[in-house]
Amino acid sequence: MDAKYLEGLSLDIAPETIDYQVETAAALLEDLKAASGEARMRAIKKIKQIAYNVKKLLGKPFVKSLLEAFMANNEEEFRREVIATIGFIGEASALPFLRKILAESADYELKKASAFALGEMRFTGSAASLIEALEFDDEELQLLILNALSKIGDPASAPAVIEASKNSSLKVKFTACGFLCKLGVTQGFEFIKRGLAHNSDEVKKEALIIAREYPHEMFLAPLHEILVGNYSAEVLVACIEALAKINDPSVVEDITKHIDNSSHANVRAAAVKALGELGELCKLLVGDITPYVKIVASRLKDSDESVVINAALALGELKIPDVMTELLEIIDSPSEKIRMAAVTAVRSLAFWLSDIDGKNRLTYALMSLAKDPSAAIRAIVIETLGYLENGEALEALLEALNDESSQVRENATAALGNFNAPNVVEALVNLLHDESVVIRWNAVTALNRIGDKSCLGPISKLLEDSDESVRLAAKAFVDSFPADSKE
Repeated sequence: MDAKYLEGLSLDIAPETIDYQVETAAALLEDLKAASGEARMRAIKKIKQIAYNVKKLLGKPFVKSLLEAFMANNEEEFRREVIATIGFIGEASALPFLRKILAESADYELKKASAFALGEMRFTGSAASLIEALEFDDEELQLLILNALSKIGDPASAPAVIEASKNSSLKVKFTACGFLCKLGVTQGFEFIKRGLAHNSDEVKKEALIIAREYPHEMFLAPLHEILVGNYSAEVLVACIEALAKINDPSVVEDITKHIDNSSHANVRAAAVKALGELGELCKLLVGDITPYVKIVASRLKDSDESVVINAALALGELKIPDVMTELLEIIDSPSEKIRMAAVTAVRSLAFWLSDIDGKNRLTYALMSLAKDPSAAIRAIVIETLGYLENGEALEALLEALNDESSQVRENATAALGNFNAPNVVEALVNLLHDESVVIRWNAVTALNRIGDKSCLGPISKLLEDSDESVRLAAKAFVDSFPADSKE
């Protein structure tokens, strides 16, 4: 619902830019009075972006100028942008204006923008005005109002929301129940429970959306009935996703039954993904989760790509070293997505586990992907080779320092900190003045792990680096040696 008001915005809260942004916004206020509508629109969009970044730092004077611009212009899009901008600023003096627009404007687009703005401002006192506006017969407006109320999060508004939503559309009713569930109101969960048990698939789908977002043990029985019933793949997938959010041992068996669903690949994909998410719960349930792991691993040979991908990722989450052999069988798949899933799972296992058998085989398998066409895969491979700490991979890691991808180079720099060798130290020292802050920082921290005193001289020079994180890393290295070793 909020998407159209947030479109094109990107958050920039870097401390060094804040003052500049505020000054820029102040300079743009004059452009709101430009004769050209195009110039005014450019100005308000820029101010809106800055307001999104700095919020209340713009303050009351900006709101006054924005309100004047609103009154002086009749262009609907411009006015909507002004209202959204006021919402980001969050200045309380604008509340009467926004509430008046919501209650009295004949323009429903302005009403919607006001509902959005009131939600952004998050003043509890706005809840009453928003609830009153639920009487307007416009589903999009009602959904925006409920979204605003959800942001405000006032439990005292729950009874009024229940009453105001009684005659609304199905979607609005379920959205209202989602709001109640967020607040922990029992009526909301009870309504969703009834929706899950409803005969209509459409009602079930709406209820499942809320059940996924606000899991509750009250939903277990109706979700179980759905899972053992004859329902569409869409409903079954949503049901599995909802069950996976509930921390109850009984859901594991229900979900496991659908890993071999022969009718719907997307149901199998959802089931294996869910078991990965429920790994810790499986351990609590039975202690030994090897049977579940084997079931998931069997899906690595599935004919559907999405099932294979989810199975690989699930095996990484389950953290059982026995599956490494199966993962290596798909690590050179023609499918880039499957290779990505396989190396991601292997990385997870290498990070969490120390007792991995066959490290050489694993190392060579990963080295074969060090030149993969995908930079993302190469980056994960290099990171994982660092975790394995196998000297066989050293040349591949040193070569990766020259990769065209910055992420690969960054990961290679960090990974080399696990290898104490003269050529490694030399390579890392050469990176201490790299133009990339991340690489400089990684080089210092890698040398810190190696602990070679011969690097004191070049690293000491970084105590004056332009980046604070690099300076701190350099200081940590220098401080790790006694004073007499620095002389």
